[in-house]
Order: sequence, then structure tokens, then C-alpha cells
Amino acid sequence: MNISPLIHFSIISIGSLLGANLRYILITRFCSIKLSKSVRLLLVNLFASVILGTSLSLNNDSDLTIYRELIILFIIGFSGSLSTFSSFINELFKLSIKRKYKDISIIIFLSIFLGLLSISLGLLL
Repeated sequence: MNISPLIHFSIISIGSLLGANLRYILITRFCSIKLSKSVRLLLVNLFASVILGTSLSLNNDSDLTIYRELIILFIIGFSGSLSTFSSFINELFKLSIKRKYKDISIIIFLSIFLGLLSISLGLLL
């Protein structure tokens, strides 16, 4: 029996648990700052992009096994769960029902442009 996939599954699960809980905390904390839900989701996604970039940078620099496990924890588990793609799409759908196409365009542009900048920032860190 190969135990490696089970260990990787466990590591991803732990990262997902931590990322989802942090996302919930951040989104509820941003409520007190009076930001729109779209902006809160954008900020959380940008934070996840910085973590993703940092994790990718570590992945390129290290050959040790422990680093591989940490990379799996942060890239797949934590960053994947922290980023809110399904909430992002749901928010865009709600805006499309309200016919706020200008807002949709701005959110999509900012998400892609700032997301790429955030990943780049993470790679530089």
C-alpha cells in the first residue's frame, strides 16, 4: 500500500481547513470596515495570490522533502481554500442580474490584473 497519496490528501485537508477558516474571519472582519462584498472578496483573493506566489517561489528554490509537503499545504490546500472563486462567480452573477455591467467589468479587470501583481509580489518575497 502506497501511503504517500494519503499523506498528501491529509496535508491538503489541513491546509483547506485553515484557509477556509481564515477566509471566513477576514470576510467577517472586513464587514466592520464597510466595504462591499465584491471588494472584500477581491482583497481575500489578492491575499491568497500573494501566498500562492510566495509558495511557488519556495517550490523553485528548495529540493528538501519537507518543503514539498509545505508547498502542497500552502499552494493546493491553504491558497485554494482561501481564494474564493465560487463566491467571486456568485457575486458576478448577482451583479449581472442587477444589470451592473460596468461593475462586473471593473471587478473582473481588477481581479485579473491585481491578482497577477499579487502573485508577482509573492514571487519576489
